[in-house]
Amino acid sequence: MNGIEKHNPTTRFSDRTKDYAAYRPSYPTIAIDHLESRKILVSGTKIADIGAGTGKFSRLLLEKGYPVTCIEPNKEMANTGAEYLQIFNNVNWIVRSAEDTGLPANSLDTIFCAQAFHWFDPKPTRTEFKRILKTDGNLVLIWNSRKTDEDDFMRFYKDIAKKHGKEYSKIQESQSDDEAIAQFYGSEPAKLSFDNFQEFTLDGLIGRAFSSSYMPPESSPERELVKKDLRGLFEKFNKDGLVHFKYETRMYFSKLA
Repeated sequence: MNGIEKHNPTTRFSDRTKDYAAYRPSYPTIAIDHLESRKILVSGTKIADIGAGTGKFSRLLLEKGYPVTCIEPNKEMANTGAEYLQIFNNVNWIVRSAEDTGLPANSLDTIFCAQAFHWFDPKPTRTEFKRILKTDGNLVLIWNSRKTDEDDFMRFYKDIAKKHGKEYSKIQESQSDDEAIAQFYGSEPAKLSFDNFQEFTLDGLIGRAFSSSYMPPESSPERELVKKDLRGLFEKFNKDGLVHFKYETRMYFSKLA
């Protein structure tokens, strides 16, 4: 989980916020059901979504009636998330980092990190999580991971991402490092996985690609080359104007030892 070039988390996605909010997937609601069945989520659970991004996972919790404190270091992402979740009156946004949340000690029953944990600095983050979690509190990590070898469309998309994405391989590896995840927990966490998917038009496919921080920024001339490759991919694989983007949603949960 170390190996990624650590860009400042307060700015890394600043130029991706619009695409991130519009084109990144949500998470299967069955994940919440499983946590409820294991009593990790019960009425009155004190929750923080750390690295909350634009609020996609927090929304699932809020729709189930759980109050959520969203911690997000990127101001653009936090502002977008606050607007996205403005219909809820039981959500609070704090622009702080995972390593220094500013939350009171022993104040949380459950911490969630959705599509974010691989950006954290493990050692200070673990110290902070131990500080703010109650003794019997739980940490839940969740990722939507592309099924990169599921079919020809997903394989060719991976090839485009690797071709144009400066840090593609390092970031993909950091999201699937079970050994580093177990080391953070201090023991082997429970793990569940679920199927997830999105359907995209051409514009959606392009937006999904540029929501990834490793893809060329708006100012890069290479951006047009990426679009050209994506247009070719779409023309080859779309059915009735849509392509099917497949994910495995992986969820880890346990107490911190």
